[in-house]
Amino acid sequence: MTKKSFVGKGQGFKSQIVLKGEFADNKLSKIQLISSNESQDIGEKALPKLITAANKNKSFQVDVVSGASRTSKGFNDALKEIENQLNGVEAETETTVKD
Repeated sequence: MTKKSFVGKGQGFKSQIVLKGEFADNKLSKIQLISSNESQDIGEKALPKLITAANKNKSFQVDVVSGASRTSKGFNDALKEIENQLNGVEAETETTVKD
């Protein structure tokens, strides 16, 4: 059995959301929250629901939690970054060229 883990980041409402995805034989086995500093009354309450959904569905995309859309988007962006790393997809980078 091959085990791997990747870390993904996404911008939430107030902070960067950092997740760790663990894989066994290239299948998602667990998503964990490494760090966040979202609003205590909304974002931080939404994160356990998002983590539960990702672990239950073994998915890289979860439904938005009502009232916490920016936290949910950051969470999904972090999941996407983890999925891209698993699949060897290079992250898009912005380059600004000045003449």
